[in-house]
Amino acid sequence: MKFAIQGQVHQFQKYSHIISKEKLEEIRKKDSSPKISIYSIAYEGSSKPNILSGLQKIFRWGKEAVRKVTEKVVLGTKVFLGHGETNSHENRKKIAEVIGKDTVSIDGIEHSIVAVYPADESQDVISLEGDLVWSEDGEVLDVESISALAVENSKNVTPAFEKAVQIGQVQFFENKELENKESPKKTMNIEEVRAYIAANNIEPYQLYQTHKIIGEIKFQDGKIVFEGGDPNITRILETKTNKLTEGVFQRVSDLEKEKITIGDKLKALEALEKSEKLKSRETLLDGVLKERKYSAKQIDFIRLEKSGLEKEGEDKLVIESFIADRLKIYKEAVDKKILIDDEGTKGGGTPDPDSGKGKEDNWEDIQKRHPA
Repeated sequence: MKFAIQGQVHQFQKYSHIISKEKLEEIRKKDSSPKISIYSIAYEGSSKPNILSGLQKIFRWGKEAVRKVTEKVVLGTKVFLGHGETNSHENRKKIAEVIGKDTVSIDGIEHSIVAVYPADESQDVISLEGDLVWSEDGEVLDVESISALAVENSKNVTPAFEKAVQIGQVQFFENKELENKESPKKTMNIEEVRAYIAANNIEPYQLYQTHKIIGEIKFQDGKIVFEGGDPNITRILETKTNKLTEGVFQRVSDLEKEKITIGDKLKALEALEKSEKLKSRETLLDGVLKERKYSAKQIDFIRLEKSGLEKEGEDKLVIESFIADRLKIYKEAVDKKILIDDEGTKGGGTPDPDSGKGKEDNWEDIQKRHPA
C-alpha cells in the first residue's frame, strides 16, 4: 500500500555522527560550506498518514517498524519539494538527497532519522513515500520500500507524526569546525573526544542506540541475560541484576519452606487437638458407663469401637449418640443370635438401649466426677 508520512526537522549536533567522514569530505570538495539538515522521519508511537487510496487510519509504530524505515531508506534517496498526489517522481522538483541515516533513541523513544543535503531552512517537515503493510487495527507490520522523501513548510501541512521533534540544520565552513582546531589534520585522541562530548553535553544514547549498548534483555534458566550489546557493560549489568534476583528468589524459596513448615505444624496441632479431644471423650464415656446400669457385655461392646467419638459437636450430644448407636447394633446382634446377652440366653431378654440410664443421671455431675 502506498503511503506518505510527515516528520519534522531536529537539532543537528547530537546526531551528526550519521554522516560518514568520507561522505562529508566528498560533499566539501564541491561545496566548501555545505548546509545539511537532519530530520526525524518516523518514530515509535502513532501517526495519521495520507494514504494514496484515500483511506484514513491511525497507524501504530513499534520499534521494529521504525528500524525497518531506517533499513529501507538508502543513501542517495531523492528528496522532493512538496508531496505529490502519487509516489511518482515525474514532474517533481528534486532539491536534495539522503546522505546519512540511523535509528536513535530520543527521550527514550525510537526514531528513524536521516541527514539531507543540501538543506533548505524553510522546509521543516519531511514526508515518507513508499509501501508498507499494516494489520486491521493499524499496527505497522512491515515497511517494504521507501521510494522518496518530500520536504515542506509546517505552516502549509500537518505532520503525520504530531509529536515529532525538530532536529535542525548546520552549515560547515572553511575552518572545518568538527576537526581538531589546533591541528586540522590531526585525529582527536580519546581524551579529546571525551572532552568534546562533555563540553557539548552529549549523552550516550545520542552516540549509540540502546540495543547496541545493552542488547536484548532475556530471562533464561532463572537468570537475566543480555544478548548483544557491549560485553563490558552487559557483564556488569548481568552481575548486578542477577545478584538482586538471587536474593529475591532465595527469599521466595525461604517463604515457601516456611509455608511448608507452618503447614506441617498446623497439621500436627490439629492432630494433637483431635487426639486430646478423643481422649477427653473416652474418659467422659467411661464415666457415663460407670454411672449407668448397663450390663458388662453392653459396656464391653460399646467400648469396642471408638471412631464415632471423633464426630464434630457438643461432647454430650456426641457421646449420647455414640452410646445409642452402639446399643442399637448390640440389640440387632442379640436378636440375630450372634451375641448372648447378660442373662445367658440367645436373643432372649434383649436390653433396651435406654435401660441403663439412672434417674439420677446428670451430665454436669458426671463431668465433675469424671474430669477429662
